[in-house]
Amino acid sequence: MEQSAGPAPSGSKYSGVTDLVVAGSTVYGGAHGEGGGVFDGRFAVDTNTGNTLWTDTCLGATTAIAVQGSVVYSGSHGHDCSSMGGWPQTNPSTYQRLVAETAGSGSKSTLLHWFPYVNYGPETSYYKQGPWALVADSNYLWVGGEFTRAGDADQQGLTRFATKSVAPDTNPPGNAVRSRHRRRGRQHRAEGHLEGYLGPG
Repeated sequence: MEQSAGPAPSGSKYSGVTDLVVAGSTVYGGAHGEGGGVFDGRFAVDTNTGNTLWTDTCLGATTAIAVQGSVVYSGSHGHDCSSMGGWPQTNPSTYQRLVAETAGSGSKSTLLHWFPYVNYGPETSYYKQGPWALVADSNYLWVGGEFTRAGDADQQGLTRFATKSVAPDTNPPGNAVRSRHRRRGRQHRAEGHLEGYLGPG
């Protein structure tokens, strides 16, 4: 029997799909919810049965997703993932704009310790979202959007994160993934702790 990945509309509250990625026999999706507490996280659906495999319960609209191996990466403005063992709602609100979680085929997804920084973009932006597009291959995760900073450096609109096999770190604080970009002729690197989850080491 087919199952819905998200709730049915209720008055002015609704949830809509923002992105879909197919990997093998699974469709992964991101959602945007209107109304307090409405589903706007990520989900996975079995293409053979139509059944929902899992939905996460982070709050904060998802704008883009990408799958690399056993990890689902997403661009969002996540502000409360306490229901998944992540960060809680704060006052004033704080946002995590790039998130990683297990792709899995079980009944739930697990957040991974990968929290690189990108800002929301220029003050003149209407949406102030930051990342709007993600693309992954076996070596890189590319992130595009309206952000103007990545890590601790100015970087507008496009950055990438590389696997350790492509950009090894000779003195890591743990397993790490790097965001590479150039500024004034020098190469800057933004460290995001990934514990080996961005592709093979």
